[in-house]
Amino acid sequence: FREVADALAVRATLADRLALQQSLLASSERQLRLAETQYRAGSTTQLDLLDAQRSLVAAQQALVTLRLSEQLNRLTLYKVLGGGWQAPSDGPVAPAAALTGTTATAVTRATAGSARE
Repeated sequence: FREVADALAVRATLADRLALQQSLLASSERQLRLAETQYRAGSTTQLDLLDAQRSLVAAQQALVTLRLSEQLNRLTLYKVLGGGWQAPSDGPVAPAAALTGTTATAVTRATAGSARE
């Protein structure tokens, strides 16, 4: 039960952090556009422009990292709630040699069940 509560708490925190990071990304994009305009007008240096670009890339990287954390949290939540895994019927199935133990058995059963249908 504690694992579920922890995963749900992380999920709520991640949702808030994602919203804030998206706002920061939008702000960084506006900052870059302003720096580009000022640079073209000659009122700022190339260093200021490069700094704005760096800030934008950092915001983009942070957003990607948060999205990865969100996906990993979904997997954790799915796992602690007792969810199983079944390969999608339209996608490729991993070769049985690459799977071990109960995973190979589950995939074999799942694919055998879908073959009968």
